[in-house]
Amino acid sequence: RNWDGKELLVPNKEFITGSLLNWSMSDPATRIMLSVGIAYGSDVRQAMRLLEESAREDASVLDEPAPLVIFETFGDSALGLILRCFVESVDVR
Repeated sequence: RNWDGKELLVPNKEFITGSLLNWSMSDPATRIMLSVGIAYGSDVRQAMRLLEESAREDASVLDEPAPLVIFETFGDSALGLILRCFVESVDVR
């Protein structure tokens, strides 16, 4: 059952022929990727700094690896940024 309450069924064949992703087997830390759009004409560097600061100030975000903000895209109506950071467990995602 996932976070939305949906039950996921995995056929036995998938276990034998495929790979299984276990988010908490050996290390409970997991990465979050947060997409943010800002208006064209905005100060991109300032927006990136603010996103990184916000992540660093959040107690759930791990210091190592350090949070990272990247410019991703020129969207139809916004400039796309992505914040990548790790949290201590899937429970705080």
